[in-house]
Amino acid sequence: MIDVHCHYFGEELLEAIDDVLVSEVGPEASIEQFYESDDLGLSTEGADARVEKMDDWGLDASVLSFPAPDAFIDEEYLSKPAVFTQVSKTINDHLADASERHPDRLYGFASIPLVAPEAAADELDRAMDDLGLQGVALDSNVFGKPLSDPEFRPFFERADERGATIFVHPNNPAGADRMEDYYGESMIGFPFDTTLMASKLIFSGFMDEYPNLDVVLSHLGGALPYLQRRLEFLYDPEDPEFGELEKHPPEYLGDFWYDTAMTYPEAMELALGQVGDRLLFGSDYPFGPENAVATTDEQVRSLDVGEDRREKIFERNATALLDGMP
Repeated sequence: MIDVHCHYFGEELLEAIDDVLVSEVGPEASIEQFYESDDLGLSTEGADARVEKMDDWGLDASVLSFPAPDAFIDEEYLSKPAVFTQVSKTINDHLADASERHPDRLYGFASIPLVAPEAAADELDRAMDDLGLQGVALDSNVFGKPLSDPEFRPFFERADERGATIFVHPNNPAGADRMEDYYGESMIGFPFDTTLMASKLIFSGFMDEYPNLDVVLSHLGGALPYLQRRLEFLYDPEDPEFGELEKHPPEYLGDFWYDTAMTYPEAMELALGQVGDRLLFGSDYPFGPENAVATTDEQVRSLDVGEDRREKIFERNATALLDGMP
């Protein structure tokens, strides 16, 4: 069983990021008070302790990522290209170290500083060629800019040349100012920002322009698989609002990959019917309950599908998709 949606916030990594921020900006940018707080609300175990947890959960391998760095770091500092670039390099060095300590158990999706597209392309090469990471992790927007924005083309051109895997995690959702109560930003805003992002990748022509990318959508694609009729009904190829697409919009749903994090069996079965065998096991640990892996495991085992399809979700799709997997 391979978990493609699990995060890594090891204390040594957080300390190293803090060192970068203090060095690049000054003590006012320190996140020390944040990661040392008793109210942090997520696990900061290192690589060795993570593998011990995986043994308890029955996980063969995990693909680690550090999503949404602006949840830790003030946008004022992180939006500076030099700062984000050094933060990404630090994250990736630590992910590579974790993988080196536990080969065949820990893998990684690299952090990428899209605020500096040329540097982002260079870091993609370094992360995959020198550090041996399996792909990259991007937020669903870059401080509000969509991933389809032409500004980011230098990065995506390089990624497409490589046939890279792009794991997209929601963050900073549109309309967040209307979701400040009831944990609405993460509960509702995150999956719908994934949906918005993916729809823009379709209608902007991004998916046609970069056909070699493997884009993984978190949380079963948000609402994307279940809005197929709206994508179809409201699209008009004669409308100048839309670009010229190579396929009918619903056909692009089968070009994405979808992880199983934070969903439920009936939704997984519906997604399988809509997009085919494009599901990957994901738990979203530690952004969820401690038993997230076990619960997701039980849900996948309960699916009314054949064993072949179940094994694709558990591991075969991941090993086929990701560079360097056994």
